[in-house]
Amino acid sequence: MAKWIQFDLCCTLSVGTKLWKVVDKKEGIMIGVVYWYARWRKYVFAPADDTVFEEDCLRYIAAFCEQATS
Repeated sequence: MAKWIQFDLCCTLSVGTKLWKVVDKKEGIMIGVVYWYARWRKYVFAPADDTVFEEDCLRYIAAFCEQATS
């Protein structure tokens, strides 16, 4: 479980793919989304404008994308 962020399922898109909001746990601010990128055939993270990330958050996001894809 990520310490500073959480992944909130937003909706299910076409063909059963999902969209998650990536949210800051402390303030509840959306810092990006995870969605299916058909061209690469995997889930990817798209950060919101003017956001910055440290290595732990990036690891959690990468692990989440990898798990969602498998």
